[in-house]
Amino acid sequence: MTDQRGFYEGSEENRSTAINYSNQIPIAGYESLTELADTEQCQHRAFVFEAQELMALVQRVSTYQSATTKDDNIEFMATRITFILEQYQEQSNLLDKYLGDIVSMIITPLLNHVHDSFNKKKLSTTQKVDDHWIGLCYKILYTCTKVRGAKTIVKLFPHQVQDLLPVTLLLENRLKDFYSQEKETIVDDESSKTTYRIQWEEIYIISLWLSLLIIIPFKFSSVDGKNPEDDQDSLSNRIIRLCKMALGHSSKIRDSVAELLSKLLTRPDMNNQLVQYLQWCTSTIDGIRSQVATSEQNLYNIGISTTLSLLFKRADRKLLQLDDHLYQQIIQSIKDSSIERVNQKLYTKLLQRMALFILPQTNNASWRYQRVIKRLLQNNQHSLSSDQQEGEHQLPPESSAKIEEIIEILMSDGLGNKDTTVRWTSAKAMGRIIGLLDQEMGEQVIGFIFTCFEGEPDPFAWHGGCLALAELCRRGLILPDNIGNLVEKVNKALFLDVLKGSYSVGSYVRDAACYVAWALARTYQPSVLEPFSSQLASNLLVVSMFDREINCRKSASAAFQELVGRLGGMTIPHGIDIVQIVDYQAVGNRKHSYLEIAPIIAKFAPYYEAIVNHLVTSKIGHWDIEIRQLTSKALKELTTINPSFCISHLPFIIQQTKSDELNIKHGYILSLSQILFGVSKLLNNNNLKSDILMILSDRKYEKIFKGKGGMYIRLSLCKLIYVICILNLELETHNSSTSQSSTASLSLKEKILLLKSKKTGSSTVPQPLSATPSSSSNSYLTVLTFLEENIQHPLEEIQKEAAISTRIFLTNYMSTLEKEQQLGLLVKKYCDLLKNDLNRSTRRGASLFIGNLPEQYYLDHEILDIVIYPLYDEKLKDIETRVNSLNSLKRLFTIYYDRSRMTLQLFDKIFRSLMDATEDYCVDRRGDIGSWSRELSCQILNDLVLLDLKNGGGQSPNITKSSFSQYFCKLLQLAGEKLDKIRETCCLLIVQLVNNQQLESYIDNASELKDIFNAIPPKPTIMNWSRSDMAFPRLCKVLNYGSYRYPLLLGLFSSIGGSSRSLAEDVITNIQEIDRNLLLGTSFELLGNSIDRTKIPNFKSVSFLFNSQLFDQIQNNETNEKIFFKVKESIIDCNDIILLFSVVPLISYFTKDIFNSKIKTESIGLLLGLLSNKFPRVRKFASQEMIYRFGSNKLATDLLSKTEWDQEINLETLDLLYKHFGIENKKVGIVVSKKQDTKSIDQSNSSPVVLNIDNQLPEDSEDLMEI
Repeated sequence: MTDQRGFYEGSEENRSTAINYSNQIPIAGYESLTELADTEQCQHRAFVFEAQELMALVQRVSTYQSATTKDDNIEFMATRITFILEQYQEQSNLLDKYLGDIVSMIITPLLNHVHDSFNKKKLSTTQKVDDHWIGLCYKILYTCTKVRGAKTIVKLFPHQVQDLLPVTLLLENRLKDFYSQEKETIVDDESSKTTYRIQWEEIYIISLWLSLLIIIPFKFSSVDGKNPEDDQDSLSNRIIRLCKMALGHSSKIRDSVAELLSKLLTRPDMNNQLVQYLQWCTSTIDGIRSQVATSEQNLYNIGISTTLSLLFKRADRKLLQLDDHLYQQIIQSIKDSSIERVNQKLYTKLLQRMALFILPQTNNASWRYQRVIKRLLQNNQHSLSSDQQEGEHQLPPESSAKIEEIIEILMSDGLGNKDTTVRWTSAKAMGRIIGLLDQEMGEQVIGFIFTCFEGEPDPFAWHGGCLALAELCRRGLILPDNIGNLVEKVNKALFLDVLKGSYSVGSYVRDAACYVAWALARTYQPSVLEPFSSQLASNLLVVSMFDREINCRKSASAAFQELVGRLGGMTIPHGIDIVQIVDYQAVGNRKHSYLEIAPIIAKFAPYYEAIVNHLVTSKIGHWDIEIRQLTSKALKELTTINPSFCISHLPFIIQQTKSDELNIKHGYILSLSQILFGVSKLLNNNNLKSDILMILSDRKYEKIFKGKGGMYIRLSLCKLIYVICILNLELETHNSSTSQSSTASLSLKEKILLLKSKKTGSSTVPQPLSATPSSSSNSYLTVLTFLEENIQHPLEEIQKEAAISTRIFLTNYMSTLEKEQQLGLLVKKYCDLLKNDLNRSTRRGASLFIGNLPEQYYLDHEILDIVIYPLYDEKLKDIETRVNSLNSLKRLFTIYYDRSRMTLQLFDKIFRSLMDATEDYCVDRRGDIGSWSRELSCQILNDLVLLDLKNGGGQSPNITKSSFSQYFCKLLQLAGEKLDKIRETCCLLIVQLVNNQQLESYIDNASELKDIFNAIPPKPTIMNWSRSDMAFPRLCKVLNYGSYRYPLLLGLFSSIGGSSRSLAEDVITNIQEIDRNLLLGTSFELLGNSIDRTKIPNFKSVSFLFNSQLFDQIQNNETNEKIFFKVKESIIDCNDIILLFSVVPLISYFTKDIFNSKIKTESIGLLLGLLSNKFPRVRKFASQEMIYRFGSNKLATDLLSKTEWDQEINLETLDLLYKHFGIENKKVGIVVSKKQDTKSIDQSNSSPVVLNIDNQLPEDSEDLMEI
């Protein structure tokens, strides 16, 4: 129905067609459809939006058979009905008002058809049409049962006695035909397409219908006149044979015939047939168990088990006797490990029904806890209970043994089963069985259930135990004396999380524990739960905020809400206020729960400690890294509420950072760094400070860094170092063991050099700059060495985190006079690395290091040359290094302005470097990586301009109008290009600039641009510059102003000549209003100034503009001729296949009659010359263009179309074409390739056949800029 759903939702025509049926048809029981809609009472319960359409369609389908004119849309109408009904599957009760009429209208003509067939009357139409219509009707009825339930719908079926025999005969015929057609092989020919095939929905509905009819209060012998014991063709025997035949079907037919059999065999007059059927079931199960069961036998077994379950549910105890052999078969089957889970579930349910069958129904657990007791019975409660207990029946020894055996199997094989459905069935079975036991035995069984939670946690057993306890709570079978033990188990289960490799199990246990808590709140009085309510509510609240799984958070939220509602706001502290915050929907977002809800709830004092304790003990070291990160952020927020309590956890957290488990080590280091932010002013314990610094000296890090999760530890340590530097802890006062090997402070690269020197026997050992004699503290050395190693790490995330820590470390610890020499050596080292090191990661790290120096080092103007060096480095192009350098450049000129050190010379150098960065169009396998540099440089240029204007004061700014115009034109050019992200950034910058009053004198046509970019869109709140259909209408208006026409059109040509057709169409649509002569002149100027990067998009764009008939009115313009000869010049000796493909449509355009004969003749000559090009695909493309242009020229078209131009060149055809067009090959003199051999192509000198143009694009082609 997925495709049908999309079709009907999207097709207004079909929808209106279906509604039009409602205007033509009266509805039974209503004078009009308006009355039908007006009579809807209680709209929130009985509102069906499509009621009018639905009833009209049902009426039309039901009258199809009797209509004089047959409607061809019958199948469409039936499908539409099923689609409407399925929309209400989640709230099917809304359909109740209409279901009676729907079922009645559909079933009535079917009933008439059944009686006609039974009476063998001649039908008015052919059987094929009848069958097709009947099948659609049954499919509608099946949809009703699927949406609303079979028990509800079957009650609406007709159930007269005279209907029994016709429906039975119908089922018999249809079922036989159904099985016979499954065995046949339908040949796919014209006759088979019209053959109707009986669908399983038809058998399903007929079986349900018959299950209603067979409960008539008359003997079957009075209906068919045959004795079922003597005549095998009696009505009951026929039905039993039909049901046995269908029990093994894989569809829902199996369920309907099981229902039919159970109702038939539980009739009072079917005692003998019931016994025979049980014997047949026993023998059939024996036959299946005696061999390896096939898939068909397994299906048969499912049908038999379903029928037996229904029989033991409905049968009268006086008529049905429990067969010991059948009982043993079920016991053995359920213990079989190879049995399928569906069978295991059904056997579990059957065992439950057998137990309930054995137990006397008078035992209704008089000892159970009852929440509400009627006042009239309060005085007599004790005596009444005593009388009931005295009247309880004692089970015979055999029955008692069977009950114990069943309970043992349900406990061992049911509650601990690996399949959830089996555990759930067993839990419900335990609840029902214990409800019929005496108090002593019931409490013993409950005690056995509690043992599921002992020993090593078994998630399956815990889940089954929780489900069983919830069922017992709902029935009040757990007495108040056991509530304390129960709550203890629930509190453990709420936090069960067993790690299994890279994942954990236990979410279903936590969900079931919430179900137990919910059942407790609903069943027991507040006085019973009050001693345990505080702890239970606190745990539920913690789970609702911090559980990893959304279903557990929502379940806990619902249980907490029930607890507050039942026990009252006084019993649960702040319960009413919290319920409004920890909403069922609010906890759906994990991040919102951790960072928004948790800090609010933590402000309620009774829950703060429980929240923090849970995070510290359970969530910091969680196996999921996202949970660890969210926990650390949540602890940062919680620390500000009660810092002293969080400080008390620091010793435990510091101790856990020494763990060998990666998850625990990473989580606790990360959380420690976040907690230290909030307790910085209260951290006065020197021992704690010393312990924090000792974390950095762990020798295990070197091994951890080489492992799979080493990057997480590096990131967390970088964050910890950042906090240590923020707190300004005294690294040099940390007296750790100074006898450690000097290699402990060496970086990875220096360690490799050290090992090489030892192998070669060299006496010179490389000494790191960070290990100079002036550095006497190991913590200081450790931090500096660690930051140096990580700032050169290959992973960008680690480099950036190390750079953040490096800035604060250099500022706080290396800005003193004592460290000036060492810092100078470091700066020199990284300047050399930036210029000379071939390792890209090292160069990126060096650029980051230089960009995070203390401010005084930037006052040396030589640093500026180092910073901008990567922007001009042609030897080692690396985009990450250039981006880092741009960010460093931004910090550098900000310091210049803050220290009043900016000069005109420095400004020009910085401005020119940034402008050059906007020309970065580097491409690699990731796409247009140069766009990162272009976008960032535009943003930094904007900051530079605004900062220069702001710091100019009374003096004239360094920015000139000429420089600003270059920048503004560059923004317009990039805004016109095809990358959406660049367009959005540049347009937002333009809007900011045109609205700056200080820049009005710098911008030509400032007021007009302001009006263009500030214009209110049709919907003001949805202006999105990244959308071409919204941005280009405004940008194209700027083409009217000469100052901006050239750069903007250059950018727009990038969009027109790109690979996106929709982008090109958006530009062409909005460029129509521009003066054509100006546009043509600028286009020629762009062609003349084309560089390698812009040549192909420029030619593509001009070709696109000409072929879109934009310049058809400009016929004799000199620019046309100039453009043509520019095209002619570009393809001579051209080996660029993409360029040739771009200019072929443009050359073809110049063959039109609107041009003079000279241009037209030479254009034809160029096309003929391309027919002898060395690229086969170019020849083929040129021939296709000529066929398109000269379609009316029959001779030329025949010659072109009959020749395969991507094969060897046909010289005779080529000569004929030259003669036909009156062109002499020698006189024209246009040879596309001077080395071309006209007879054959030299395969050694020619390029291979291009199968895919996109694969032949050069690496820096603009067509690869789309990421």
